Amino acid sequence: PRRILVLQTGRFEHFLAASIAVAKRYPSAELAAFVSQADLDRVRICGQFVGVHPLSSPQALSAVSMEAGQRPDLCVVPFEDRFGIRYWTFRSFPIRWMIQRVAAYNRLGHFQEWNWFGWILHSLLACGGGRLAQAVLPGALRVWLYIRRFADLIALFGLASLALLLCALKSIGLHPLTSRYRKLTSQKSQRVVLFIPSLGLGGAQRQLISFLKHLDRARWTPEVVTLDTTDKFFAQLVQELNVPILYLDPHKTLWKFGIICQLIRHLYDNPCVVLHSWLHYAVAFGAVAGSIAGIPVVVGSFRSERPSRFPWFYPKWQRTIDVLTGPMSTCFIANSNAVREENRRWAFIPRQKLITIYNGIDTEECLRVEDAQRARMKRELQIELGASKKITYPF
Repeated sequence: PRRILVLQTGRFEHFLAASIAVAKRYPSAELAAFVSQADLDRVRICGQFVGVHPLSSPQALSAVSMEAGQRPDLCVVPFEDRFGIRYWTFRSFPIRWMIQRVAAYNRLGHFQEWNWFGWILHSLLACGGGRLAQAVLPGALRVWLYIRRFADLIALFGLASLALLLCALKSIGLHPLTSRYRKLTSQKSQRVVLFIPSLGLGGAQRQLISFLKHLDRARWTPEVVTLDTTDKFFAQLVQELNVPILYLDPHKTLWKFGIICQLIRHLYDNPCVVLHSWLHYAVAFGAVAGSIAGIPVVVGSFRSERPSRFPWFYPKWQRTIDVLTGPMSTCFIANSNAVREENRRWAFIPRQKLITIYNGIDTEECLRVEDAQRARMKRELQIELGASKKITYPF
């Protein structure tokens, strides 16, 4: 093309990017531009165009007279989205003026050309079909999300039912994978997998770090399994303790079913003698995965009261899955008697399966104050030696 017309259909930066792409593609062509009134001076300063015309509104394009000798050989319409669905006014300009070649440049940097008839078909498909899709897709997406959640729950309870059957077989020594663990139980150092939904900042995660610090490594070889979330606050501390971390992909179409299947696959490929799950979701999912994989000991660790105290957080099916998976665990650990009793009533867990182990505090991390420093601080606070000072707050 000898003469190319570039329209400004959006931001100046995108128009300039389209112009540069056109100049590189056709270095010998003359460029003319239709731009907004606010950007006229900036476009003229570029010195890249032989003609710069103001565009006060999209309707002003139709008022521009073009003599036969000045009719462009190519019209470029830059889109700031991928398909240019919302650009019918600008798309119609080369159609009305019978410009035989039309090109589009989108935000991805794709440059594509059409002839006049092809441009008409592309515009009708993009604007008509695209707007129809915009109207239909939200409703279709809501239906798909509902179907996906429903299918995920069906798959979850299907796996839980299978796990319950295999758990019953394990109790009488008929689980098909029981023989795989006989050699493992005789080894000096045995593998234990710690499954927790996240290594982000939280009390359960801090207790997990304390657990790993004081674990007898001569007897146990730990591994942490968690979901690949953006918050990995404690991941570095786990790695500093030379404990490997396996991240499960939480972005599967059926995410509950997908997480359990990934965990089953990992436990099958890397058998362990103990699977210790932390927090409600992990306790239920770990019980299902551990029962299907035939893990000899499955432990669940509760760190808070029953889910019914948090109705805004837990779904309605949580209690059903907790009751269903309760028999699959060897034992449950609660960090207080209140937590133990709440979860016993919540999931109908037998008393003999519940153990209370209070949260520990690492005294090595506590600030130790020498006697001289303590005496100086008491003098500054006007507290007698050997006595404590009662502080009254104004609220």
